[in-house]
Amino acid sequence: MNERVCRFDYGLKWDRLLVIAFFFGACGAILAYSAAGNKTGLSVAGMTLNPKQATLFYWFLSVASGVFVLLAAVGALFLNVGHKVLELESDELILPCGVFQTKTVRIPYASIEKLSELKIKRQRFLYITTGGKKFVLNAALLPDRACYDLIKDIISSRSPVGL
Repeated sequence: MNERVCRFDYGLKWDRLLVIAFFFGACGAILAYSAAGNKTGLSVAGMTLNPKQATLFYWFLSVASGVFVLLAAVGALFLNVGHKVLELESDELILPCGVFQTKTVRIPYASIEKLSELKIKRQRFLYITTGGKKFVLNAALLPDRACYDLIKDIISSRSPVGL
């Protein structure tokens, strides 16, 4: 049995799902209201739409917003399915993976072929390549940035390739 080094909650957060659902729900309602009463055209990025095209455009955006609200609801359902935990053991990383982290993968540190980090503004992603597969550790799914930095440092120090 492996010695447990660290355990971290890893997954979607309720507050973020609520913000997503509220934002896209409000956008969808405003766009549906605009589509229902539209009698004018629309100019978007240099393109001019007649009233019928503008109405279709508004309805399309309203439906797209509704899809994001449904995705937030599905995310909320998966949030309640099991407790997702990222574990750092003495010889391997246990990482929840998949769209809603419904599966876990065991990645021995010795089998890591490549580590790379992608920074996009305040977002951080650690890409771990092993056995020809690429896994991603998303900092936004961890409790805070300090946890991400600690995990990144531990994985980097224990893998043969470093970061």
